[in-house]
Amino acid sequence: MREPLCCPHCGGELKQTLRKPNEIFIDPIIDGAAEFMGYTSEQVRSTSPYKPQTLVVSRMLITYVLLYMGLTGSIIGHIIGRNHATIIHYKNLFEYDGLFQSSLAGFIVYMAERGVEIPEYHAWHCLLRDRGQFKNSIGLK
Repeated sequence: MREPLCCPHCGGELKQTLRKPNEIFIDPIIDGAAEFMGYTSEQVRSTSPYKPQTLVVSRMLITYVLLYMGLTGSIIGHIIGRNHATIIHYKNLFEYDGLFQSSLAGFIVYMAERGVEIPEYHAWHCLLRDRGQFKNSIGLK
């Protein structure tokens, strides 16, 4: 049995939600993020250069969830019609983008009403940091 992940900031146990892609389908997440921001899933997956800020935020919400599930930037980029560099850029913006932060709170509630539990930013950030520390401790880049 796996040891529970603990948050070094508060010492609390982190929930293991949305950790395995086979436990939840990706399409409901894409559909949910698209509907939440007022788009269709086809618009979100489009490779069109047209990108209003709210469309970008819907892609960031999808990226947020799929990174937490353990998918790589390349796979997520393929799913939403972008490349891995865009996914890295989204990840770097999570902490600083005000529209993303305010949208995330509403998206968590929106998806919970549909039976999908999305982790709050604090739990997500701690999990990814713990993954990075593990990789560094065994010499992976």
